[in-house]
Amino acid sequence: NGLEVVVVENHEVPLVWVSLYIDRGNYTDPEGKAGLASVTMDMLNEGAGEYDAAGLSKAVRSLASSMGTSSANDSSAITVKSLTKNLEQTLDLMSLVVKSPTFPQADWDLMRTKRLADLEAARNNPRQIHSRVWNKLMYGDSYNGRSTTEESLDAITLEAMQSWHSERVVAQNALILVAGDTTLDAIVEKLEARFGKWTAGEAA
Repeated sequence: NGLEVVVVENHEVPLVWVSLYIDRGNYTDPEGKAGLASVTMDMLNEGAGEYDAAGLSKAVRSLASSMGTSSANDSSAITVKSLTKNLEQTLDLMSLVVKSPTFPQADWDLMRTKRLADLEAARNNPRQIHSRVWNKLMYGDSYNGRSTTEESLDAITLEAMQSWHSERVVAQNALILVAGDTTLDAIVEKLEARFGKWTAGEAA
């Protein structure tokens, strides 16, 4: 599917980091839904495939691995760290999170409540106030000038997350960076088995 893989070998310790970067981030949030990319990425590991959030967390921890998702202005990422011996099982879980998230309503309700509380707290945080005003002055109503609000969070639905994921989290927008106790040949074989048939998608 044309997915590029970059590897840096380091065999000092039996650990491997794998990061899948998507060159789509917060700048893609549609009008009235500021925060969509951020919440979509955060929701990816709240449930995937047959796992709910607790089950997925337990499966990752049982391998002594870790998994995180994030978004920034210009990109998004799913990153795992694994013992070399558990890399294949960890990549199985990573593949589920990337390709088969379930976006459970209950978890979004909890996340939205927390984010609304964070917005309320930000009104009394000088650093947060400064950041919002500065970004608005610098960028206006585009790019980093758009801030998440109570209204934009209320406008975000599970359907909007699913749509953002299906349009943005595709192989054509992705790059996999690998570092640690592996080789190019070894990791490409493992990644091909899990991401080789992942849809390339269309440029948006």
